[in-house]
Amino acid sequence: MSNDPVNKPKHYAQGDIECIEAMASMLGPEAFKGYLHGNALKYLWRCFYKGNTTQDLDKALWYITKLRNAVQSDEIAPKPEETSLQLWPPANELPSTHPFTPKPWLQKPETD
Repeated sequence: MSNDPVNKPKHYAQGDIECIEAMASMLGPEAFKGYLHGNALKYLWRCFYKGNTTQDLDKALWYITKLRNAVQSDEIAPKPEETSLQLWPPANELPSTHPFTPKPWLQKPETD
């Protein structure tokens, strides 16, 4: 397996599924979009200070592209009935004080 530090880093592909797939499953669609958004911002924030600006910009772009695709398709993680493994309670079942509870600014506006 070759190491592509932007698209498929070896350290995120240990086991049967990649870390990003587990995150999508654990967080649910809306929280996962926030996770993607936050990671893109993280790489943009520090890209000039780590010594490999181009790679960090590529990583930010990877997360932005994944976020764009998620927003367009709104199909990030398998539906609960499509998987037998529930790694974490869905975001809407977390207590409001839990740090992973979706914040109001990450919620879709309600429509009538």
